[in-house]
Amino acid sequence: MKDIAVLEELAGPTRTLAKGATIRAVGEPVSTLDLLVKGWAASTIVLQDGTRQLVSVNLPGDVLGLPALSLAEPIDDVVALGPVTVRSIPLSGVTRLFEEHPRLAATLFLIAQEERMLAMERIALMGQALAKTRLAGLFVRLNERMGQFDDGWDNAFELPLTQRDMADLIGVTTVHLNNVVQDMRRDGIIQLTRSELRILDLDRLLALAALSPWRQSTPGWLPA
Repeated sequence: MKDIAVLEELAGPTRTLAKGATIRAVGEPVSTLDLLVKGWAASTIVLQDGTRQLVSVNLPGDVLGLPALSLAEPIDDVVALGPVTVRSIPLSGVTRLFEEHPRLAATLFLIAQEERMLAMERIALMGQALAKTRLAGLFVRLNERMGQFDDGWDNAFELPLTQRDMADLIGVTTVHLNNVVQDMRRDGIIQLTRSELRILDLDRLLALAALSPWRQSTPGWLPA
């Protein structure tokens, strides 16, 4: 609760943005971090020929902009996948975190490392696994992240990703993605509508994803 109070103190006023709005843009100097209070966002990279690649998804509670702190300016746009609520923390507040609240600063460091590990896992799946395994892995990790603080989690959640978004994330065409989704539906593994993903058989989805459960830790080295 103390950490939450610190973030509340450092964060600016609440901003509500519409679907498709740019939360953080390529070329803009990094001056803040953003707390994603409500809604989903996505990091996208636009290549020189105009091709857009969605590279990661941000969920409520995520801190936007951590990777960009290592660069003079971000290389990705962060856009709202639906209506979102965000609160910005100025970089002076980040300095205060490291100087006055080292445990919370270390937690942000761990969050950045978790994002890195998830990206590494997704790259490995894209390079070595079949499309159905890649999609199963995506669904497994989203489900774990959405339900990590809910003891009564029922493996169902709003999914504001289009088929194009999901195809981007697993590196296939939208046609191939649609075929894989239909196979999972017929096999009774998932129920997917335009607004919700419901996992009907989590054990089979886990087996298909060929991934170990995501287990977060609380390292003993964290500052007191």
